[in-house]
Amino acid sequence: MKAFPSSKEIIKEAKSYNKKADINQLHAIAFDVMKKYRDIYYQN
Repeated sequence: MKAFPSSKEIIKEAKSYNKKADINQLHAIAFDVMKKYRDIYYQN
């Protein structure tokens, strides 16, 4: 696995959690997704 997925992949994953999210909600979800990948990165 790459250290971090591309921003396009992060947004795609964030949209999968809430398909009707507005831009602010999408930003918050994407931030949580990035934190998830950061945690995975530092565990390895």
